[in-house]
Amino acid sequence: MAAVAFDTETELITPGNQAPQLICLTWTNQDNEPQIVHWKQAYEIARELIENATLENPLVGHNTAFDLCVLAKQFPDLMPLIFDAYERDAIADTAVAEKLIDISFGNELISYSLASLGSRYFALELDKDTWRLRYGELKETPLETWPQGAKDYALTDAKTTLEIFKAQQKHDLPDLAAQCRADFALRLASNHGMITDIKAVSDFKLKAVEEFQEIQSLLFANALLKKQKNGFVRDSKKAQQRLVNIMDGLALRTPSGQVQVNEDACIASNDSLLLAYNRYSKLQTLISKDCAILERGTREPVHTYFNVLVNTGRTSSRNPNLQNPRREPGVRECYVPRGGFVFASADYEAAELHTLAQVCIYFFN
Repeated sequence: MAAVAFDTETELITPGNQAPQLICLTWTNQDNEPQIVHWKQAYEIARELIENATLENPLVGHNTAFDLCVLAKQFPDLMPLIFDAYERDAIADTAVAEKLIDISFGNELISYSLASLGSRYFALELDKDTWRLRYGELKETPLETWPQGAKDYALTDAKTTLEIFKAQQKHDLPDLAAQCRADFALRLASNHGMITDIKAVSDFKLKAVEEFQEIQSLLFANALLKKQKNGFVRDSKKAQQRLVNIMDGLALRTPSGQVQVNEDACIASNDSLLLAYNRYSKLQTLISKDCAILERGTREPVHTYFNVLVNTGRTSSRNPNLQNPRREPGVRECYVPRGGFVFASADYEAAELHTLAQVCIYFFN
């Protein structure tokens, strides 16, 4: 397999600009030394790399979807070519490949960065501090006058990506191309981001704060909150004792004997004060974290980070989790489509049961 590995260096990512200005493009194959080109001369090379990629000779990157989004933002007429390359299974990603490999063995790494995989495969320590966040300084600087360290950093990333991909080829990865397509689709969604409605956010926060203040007064009056220099804190010992008294000794305990005053325990107690005690903690999170995210969405797009593969084979979303937003009434209603668009959702009915039934047919029919 004569794969070609590539990489981009860019300005810094900012809200609303998740595919920042291209600074340089690097590429390599197994027959040639890594090469680098300044963004002002990158178009023809980028086009050639994308057009020439095939299933047998793929274009490989690490976090490929990001790099291709950068190229498409810089050179918009490349976008149809990028879609075509994904459709013909000509794009690969070493991070996605490694996730598939780990899932097949029941493993999951904490990090799938290029530096982590370089260390995993070759005990290679990549320099990820010197130039990684500084390429914007070189935007208008001719490549021939760049510091050698800036060139070496970029060239090393492309070379390392190719070496990792070659090492991964001992594994059978028939689903790699499809997962890479999915990763690109998720990256596009993430780049676009979500916006929120300013009135809906304001109304939601006002309601949450009012409820929080009411519960705070109630819990303080009943000694389940104590006042400290930095504000109120819940009195867990008194809550535990109250739960024990109500549950008549049937309160759940940890292996160390500690009484559990969690949401399930508070619900099981059917005690209005313990239910308020649990609600107080939820409201704290809603106001301090969720409302902050929702308010940000009124000023700039809210971008999530999608992981195309977790160890269950599903996707995930974090910082914030827009794949499974909080079910608190009012939170999801704050997110609105942009002008001229609508939100649409689709789901498979009992997809897991249908999948299990099909597997049973495959194996036992």
